[in-house]
Amino acid sequence: MYPFGPPDPPDRLPTEPEQVEPEPEPEDDEISLVMHDPVLRWRAACLATAGMNPRQSRALALDRRVDIYFVIERLLKRGCDPDIAFDIAS
Repeated sequence: MYPFGPPDPPDRLPTEPEQVEPEPEPEDDEISLVMHDPVLRWRAACLATAGMNPRQSRALALDRRVDIYFVIERLLKRGCDPDIAFDIAS
């Protein structure tokens, strides 16, 4: 009847919510890479100028699959919250 076995009885289910760990601070290597690569520095600067915080700007700048034009023109300039735009792009 159950392909993966019967469900756990209620007394065996976790009762406490999962603890969400805070995001780690950016490592010096990540900051150094962005600061020394002119293309990454330009990408991060464009994103920061458009409203993203430094951590978000670095993260998206490092991922060259991210189309920063899309993030800036289609999301941020049209009023999308930077946190939501970051989630969409990453």
